[in-house]
Amino acid sequence: MIQIRYAQGSDYDLVCSLAFGIGELRWKQLTDNRQIALAFLNEKFAGFAVYDFFNENMPFISKMFVKEECRRQSVGSFLLLFCEDAVRNSGFKNMISAVNESDDGALKFYKKLGYAQIGSFDNFGISTQLVLGKELKLPQCCHNKQNI
Repeated sequence: MIQIRYAQGSDYDLVCSLAFGIGELRWKQLTDNRQIALAFLNEKFAGFAVYDFFNENMPFISKMFVKEECRRQSVGSFLLLFCEDAVRNSGFKNMISAVNESDDGALKFYKKLGYAQIGSFDNFGISTQLVLGKELKLPQCCHNKQNI
């Protein structure tokens, strides 16, 4: 069973065991704003996702990681959809992410969930990053008045 919840201050060491680059001050900001989602698979920590904002008006997935042994079990999909719901519920209509051009797995993952390439940029000559975007529509099954 997959469970997703917002990170709390006490989860800092758990997430930092998988990812570098989230300082304590930034951690507090992100957890206070409910911008970090944690995934648990069969009650064991499986991964996390962080969403942030460009210029306060464009939400993007800035970090996402699923433990190797938890991949291909829908953990990443649940994390991404959880973040999309949070962003949509805050009034935003689009979300973006970026993946390394050579990361076929990440590209297929995002495309499977409705993302399309909207641009690219050179990462200081190290790699090319593909920018992916998605319009966050309301799910038809439960929010369309015609279906109620």
